Amino acid sequence: MKGHVKTMGYNECGVFFRSPICGVGCTPMSTAIVREYTAEGFVIAADGRKSKPDGTVVSDTVQKIFPHVGPGRVLAYSLAGTVMFTADHDENDIVFDFVAQTAEVAKSLSAIRSKNLVGFGKRLGDAINRRLADAKGRNLFSQYTTCENSPIERGYTIARIFVDGYCDGIPSRINIRFFHENQILRTPDVLTSDLNQGWMYGSKDIADLLFATDDQRLAAYRIPKARTNFSTGPPTLRDAIEYAKSYIRACSDPVALQIDPKSCSAIGGHIHIASVTTDGGFQWWPDYEPRDPAG
Repeated sequence: MKGHVKTMGYNECGVFFRSPICGVGCTPMSTAIVREYTAEGFVIAADGRKSKPDGTVVSDTVQKIFPHVGPGRVLAYSLAGTVMFTADHDENDIVFDFVAQTAEVAKSLSAIRSKNLVGFGKRLGDAINRRLADAKGRNLFSQYTTCENSPIERGYTIARIFVDGYCDGIPSRINIRFFHENQILRTPDVLTSDLNQGWMYGSKDIADLLFATDDQRLAAYRIPKARTNFSTGPPTLRDAIEYAKSYIRACSDPVALQIDPKSCSAIGGHIHIASVTTDGGFQWWPDYEPRDPAG
């Protein structure tokens, strides 16, 4: 008889807390991902750690942010949740990889025009979902693993794909949610996100201490301008990048393990940061390019 499926992910679940740039609640997970929109464009930042369920670090240079360009589209997408399923009998045998599958499907859509970002997200999500169902149907693994259970959402979240960027010059962002109900895979949710709402995924405890207190344990990472909600003017692309770096670095500091060991043990490694703008398209921020695109 097969045992319980073993999986590898970028994160565990979190709770609501606020982005210091926008002051709006967002849903985090304990991988560190920051998504912000400014008048200049989008900023997406992530840590580079991937761990096994037992906490063993697999890599600190994993790429979690990826570009996509299609007709009228210039986008960045990032992933969180149970991104890899392994065989029941062999945790080293990866039988379904969300990263690789998303890249393949996105490439197949690169010449297809969608009405808007939601339309693109539906095409992307549905195709990946069919591949996931097929892998389970062929008994490559026995169970869909739950990374998140929210009382305001149906079923149990498996993984999410976040998409930020421009469709026909219009700034847009969506959240594609893959989920099951008692091991029955459902059609992915494709949810739009408010551009004025900042999204941060990571440790709530570190966010609270860093942005809402003067706790000296995190003083090295505190940005005074973020504490005042940018009262001297709207945030710039560089503001958002500096804020993202400070948060991810704080979550990766050894002191963070004492404050929130469950979340912060899964955060660390090389920070990679991308921007998406109307004039520059998708660009890696200098010195923050990914180090291991293959993951």
